[in-house]
Amino acid sequence: MEKRDLHQRGMMLVISGPSGCGKDTVADLLGKDEPFIERTITTTSRSMRPGEQDGVDYNYVTREEFEDQITEGHFLEYNEFVGNYYGVPRGPVEKKLSEGKDVIFVIDWNGARKLRMAMPEDVVSVFLLPPSLDDLRERLVSRGRDAQDDIENRIKQGKIDITHYDEYDFVVVNDDLDSVLRRFKRILRAERLKRYRQPWLKDLVQDILKGHKPSPEIMKAASE
Repeated sequence: MEKRDLHQRGMMLVISGPSGCGKDTVADLLGKDEPFIERTITTTSRSMRPGEQDGVDYNYVTREEFEDQITEGHFLEYNEFVGNYYGVPRGPVEKKLSEGKDVIFVIDWNGARKLRMAMPEDVVSVFLLPPSLDDLRERLVSRGRDAQDDIENRIKQGKIDITHYDEYDFVVVNDDLDSVLRRFKRILRAERLKRYRQPWLKDLVQDILKGHKPSPEIMKAASE
């Protein structure tokens, strides 16, 4: 008797928002709380900095190698920033999704567009909003990483980023971190219950229509 494949395909959870709105914090906490979520490792042509590790912080390649990989269609999306390439490799993401793992991306609206174009049925996108621009400015200042001019430039860019909120499946206001995490987890649960993300449904329906009792494995998958 052929063994039924109950494996559920993972999803690509995209988180975008203005600089300082808490995207990385949310992504890191979800990665710790959710057993099926993993983050991607970006490939870059920039040089490795002290303390960084190849295959941990980034996958480091030369500019020529990166351009060869572009030609070969290696990336789901890529961009060039300050003279260096950054890109999300397709192969590792496809592998994780096929294994039932959710892959989390912290990426801007332009990158999110490219991911939706590349794999529209796999992308679930969430835009993270600050409660106000004043709150965003306070968060940027409290990080202590940027000069005042840089902060104002980030605010200016943040206003542009916010105008793209309506391109996303969900919008969450980061007013309270615990509340934000609960909302993200509800989004994940709801998305995992979508019909096309439950591969066992066809067998379940066929068993019901034939008057058969579905197998314990299928019932377990359907009730999780």
